[in-house]
Amino acid sequence: MSPVRRTCVPPQNSSDSLPMCTTRTTSPYFSPNIATAAVTLEKEIDKLKQRIASGGGGRDLLAEAVMIKGIKVLAAAVEVDDAKVLRDTGDQLRDKLGSGVVLLMGTGGAEIKLVAMVTKDLVGKVQAGKLLAEIAQQLGGRAGGKPDMAQGGGKDAAAVPAALDAARKWVEEHA
Repeated sequence: MSPVRRTCVPPQNSSDSLPMCTTRTTSPYFSPNIATAAVTLEKEIDKLKQRIASGGGGRDLLAEAVMIKGIKVLAAAVEVDDAKVLRDTGDQLRDKLGSGVVLLMGTGGAEIKLVAMVTKDLVGKVQAGKLLAEIAQQLGGRAGGKPDMAQGGGKDAAAVPAALDAARKWVEEHA
């Protein structure tokens, strides 16, 4: 049983004869401090997921980039199940790449999360939305977006390696 706290305030004027009292059940399992700590831990978990996705777990994703017709192309699968973390990771990798194309497949959940990013200087040659629409279709999913950034999802995890190869070939054909 939870403890009960009773708070009483004395009468404010002479017409009030009884004090105003409130009874509140308090729980030892919840407090505003616990709620604040939970939010802080959620943010920390997101940071750790992003660090793992961007290679903080020992994998150097930038080293996996290949040069295709003078364009750096990074197409990789990462163990991420959160679209926001995948997008943030893609932003970081695109910025570190300088000029190029980034295609990430988040394979950490039941559905494959997809994100494609193209640096502004290459949008005239390669468009993220068109690239990702083609790749998502190979994974049994859909995608959409703008020339510089697109997102989507797929269902066929077994097709991920072939889809990564297809993404590199697509850039070669359209660059």
